[in-house]
Amino acid sequence: FEEKKKKNKSFSHRYFAKKADFSSHSYVYFILSGARNLTETTLTKMIKGLELEGKKAQYFENMVHFLQSKDIENKERYFKNMNMLRSNSKFYKLTKKHSAYFQNWYNPVVRNIVVYADWKEDYKQLGKFVDPSITEKQAKESVELLLDIGLIVKTKNGYKQNSKYIENSNVPTFIKEKARIDILNKAIESTVKFPVSERLTSYSTFAMNENDYDTLVEYIDEFSEKISSFVLNTDKTEKVYEFIIQLFPLSKKFPVKGD
Repeated sequence: FEEKKKKNKSFSHRYFAKKADFSSHSYVYFILSGARNLTETTLTKMIKGLELEGKKAQYFENMVHFLQSKDIENKERYFKNMNMLRSNSKFYKLTKKHSAYFQNWYNPVVRNIVVYADWKEDYKQLGKFVDPSITEKQAKESVELLLDIGLIVKTKNGYKQNSKYIENSNVPTFIKEKARIDILNKAIESTVKFPVSERLTSYSTFAMNENDYDTLVEYIDEFSEKISSFVLNTDKTEKVYEFIIQLFPLSKKFPVKGD
């Protein structure tokens, strides 16, 4: 809309509303300002007003559904549709490489096992080292992916990691959220699967001032850094673990007694 306005000063909300068959030009303003979401009906009208056809219209439709959907599975479906429509773009190829790492929960596990375990290039054995086990095919595809992305490299002495930290700023948020959910499900399973001697689960429910949240986050960040520093300097590595810290509200903000 702003681009059209620059080229033609007479271009207005009223003009666009008429072109797209909107009954009210103020409704167009609400949509463009982000105050309203698009519905199936207004989405069709918007495509008409923007003069989008073919793949561009399909891409716009999937993009709208992707952005407005609250369900991760739906987001993934619309995102795949968008990627199919832009499969020849440089952005897609970059995003696909970085996103693929988070598609399966076991990729980070395999990334560590191939470096530290004596698996003798046996993908079936590699799959068995993962807990729960993955197939030989999954193990092979995971290693190939990690090599393609550059998260591991093959040397004459085996495999090594280029970096122990992973850059994920290019990965769409919903993909990272799905990966977190997969890992959290593994955490839930671990409470039944492993004896207390092999896993730690700690819970603490407390009340505090909302303003103290940032202070607690700082404490948690400091602790996480200490854990990371300790683990990175471990001499002998023989098992892969998942370390999770969570802090989240279990109530809405309530009035304090005496206020």
